[in-house]
Amino acid sequence: MAKKSKSKSPKLIGNVGDWSEIYVLFRVLETGELQVADESLAPIPNSYYRVLEALRADSETQSDYIREDTNILIKVHYNNEGKEAEYSSLCPISIFAEMANWLLNLIKIQTKSPFKLPQLTPFLLSINIKKLKDIGHKRDITLKIEDCIRSMAQILGFSIKSYLGKDSSLFNAGKGTNFIYEVTFPEGVDINCDEFNSRTYNAKKQKGGKIGYRIREIYNLGGKIDFSSVQSDCLYNNLKMIDGDLPEILAYLILLKTMQGIGDLAKGTALLTERNPLHYNIGTHPHIYEFKIKKFLQDVAQGMTPEKAWNGNYDSTGGQIVVKDNGSIVCYHIYELNSFREYLFRNTRFDRPSTSEDENNPGNFRKGKNEKSFHYGILYKEGEKYFIKINLQIRYKKLSKRNSTKRSTRKANVRNAPKISGPTS
Repeated sequence: MAKKSKSKSPKLIGNVGDWSEIYVLFRVLETGELQVADESLAPIPNSYYRVLEALRADSETQSDYIREDTNILIKVHYNNEGKEAEYSSLCPISIFAEMANWLLNLIKIQTKSPFKLPQLTPFLLSINIKKLKDIGHKRDITLKIEDCIRSMAQILGFSIKSYLGKDSSLFNAGKGTNFIYEVTFPEGVDINCDEFNSRTYNAKKQKGGKIGYRIREIYNLGGKIDFSSVQSDCLYNNLKMIDGDLPEILAYLILLKTMQGIGDLAKGTALLTERNPLHYNIGTHPHIYEFKIKKFLQDVAQGMTPEKAWNGNYDSTGGQIVVKDNGSIVCYHIYELNSFREYLFRNTRFDRPSTSEDENNPGNFRKGKNEKSFHYGILYKEGEKYFIKINLQIRYKKLSKRNSTKRSTRKANVRNAPKISGPTS
């Protein structure tokens, strides 16, 4: 058994995505395989990677989970001086199989987030898991895998996308993810922002919601909308590092999606290609916008975030593991880069986070402890210039009927934990 730690109480609470990371750990240690998927999430026959080992870290220890015949050898290394350097224990693979099945059923029945699973705590502590998240990097799991074709073992990090809960976010919204547009009206036209925002507030059922309606009204008044800047300098430079034209491309794309009410990234990019605002030679390079958007999605999926300077080095160097809604697991390895990019491109959509605009005082934002501070979507004036902000957020779409597996209506038996023992020293 793992030795008791004198550290603080374990923080074993999280959302569906956090618990899905533990589920993936259990499942890959059970099966010893990562099945490779095509761009439609369908497993490719006879294409997989052998899982040899999983590695996790917390503030005090580094844990290695090594597959050995019918057991998992758990090696725990202490990071701090003055403690025992290392200890080992064995846990049957059959236990990880039981716990994976049980955890899957528990995740499926959750209605609140975040949530605890106290039934699982004793087993997690016995295998030295005191936090759901692996710390120190953006990757969600670190695995030692063997390429069955090349017979080469390597340690790689993977991000994890779970379809067990609600649509998860790929690119998170924040105040810094606002794209700022300058609005120019014809000479002699003076717009009262308070009156404009109040008049256009109750248009939530319009195409693109109230912001889409406001954009169209600006054009109806003879206005012109031009991209000015990204609110976060860090995000702007991250985008420039991926591609020099990317800030402008995304600015055109989210303006187009807001005005037209287009949520699907692939459809929006197709329309952007038709309009070709950057005047590329579409005749010779018809997929130039699509390629740049795919590259952006890949970099986001593998480590780029809005408020941390991006150096171009992928933290999730292996690719992405996907948990489908029936619990089956597939992966996209960096070797399958084209399939991975195509999957991201075809399975993501724009989202519109709350503006926190005050319904009793349109054009102004609600104040409160739980209010988001994105502060976008209104027409405002600075000096003699008008501006409007649109926020960028990207989520994964729901699985298509083709790739979604109907869940069983049979009530899962999740009241009690499986009657199994923990690891032995």
